Amino acid sequence: MRTCANTSRPRDLYNSLHIIPLYLFGHYDKAIEIGNQVTSTISELWSFRNSRLTLFYLSLSVLAKVKEDPSGPERNISLGKVREYKDKILMWQAECNVNYLMWSHLITAETSELMGDYHNAIQSYEAAVDHTQLHDFMLEQAVAFELQGEFFVRRGARRAARAAIMDAIATYSTISASGKVDQLTAKHERVLKSAPTVRTADVGIQTADTIGDIENKTSAKKLGIWAKKLLGIGRKHGSARESILCLVFEVKTQTMCRAWGLTYSIFEVYWSSIKQFLPSYRSIGC
Repeated sequence: MRTCANTSRPRDLYNSLHIIPLYLFGHYDKAIEIGNQVTSTISELWSFRNSRLTLFYLSLSVLAKVKEDPSGPERNISLGKVREYKDKILMWQAECNVNYLMWSHLITAETSELMGDYHNAIQSYEAAVDHTQLHDFMLEQAVAFELQGEFFVRRGARRAARAAIMDAIATYSTISASGKVDQLTAKHERVLKSAPTVRTADVGIQTADTIGDIENKTSAKKLGIWAKKLLGIGRKHGSARESILCLVFEVKTQTMCRAWGLTYSIFEVYWSSIKQFLPSYRSIGC
């Protein structure tokens, strides 16, 4: 029976992924413990992106702990560690901007808030979102929206917070992270429930022939597939959850229509037909 001569590398590769759900679901102490284990032998991952992935989530976990006690005795030590981790990410970012820029932006945003530089924090969140959207990093995009939304919650900007959190929920739904959808919906229920219902003009149900050219039909089909995935999550839950997901879908879909070049009337046609998937949606004002 053959055994691995060096067990630290496979262990660290596993732990570099293990740290992600630990951070996402708020187990910061365990995430820091796992992250510190990886950093002690991180040289074994010298050419692996996972090494900087670990430093990214370790940084966010340390910053999350600092935010729990901003004036605590460990604040300066913790921020010093985060700067050290960020510098290591920046070394690789200099050679491959695409893979690492969003991580450094998010670390900068979270650090800036703790330093009271809210303007820089907002700019860094936006820069991180732009980068993830440009290069299709969907998980990091969801994390960026979530962190941005919670920043606005702490600053008392409820409307901005609601928009960012709904974007986070929609993005997590896109990658089938239903556990995060449940967690965010429960955590920010009060913020999300205060959202006004989106009002749309009553243009009636139109036939397929009025949808337009072949390109629009293809885009509209993509829209229908996306809608079924999102509404399928709501099917398992009560009316409050359905109402929130319904609102997220309606707002997000309008953005997608614009991105795909669909007209607003096409959105109306598909929104009216999609609501039929869940009969209870017709009774909750969506």
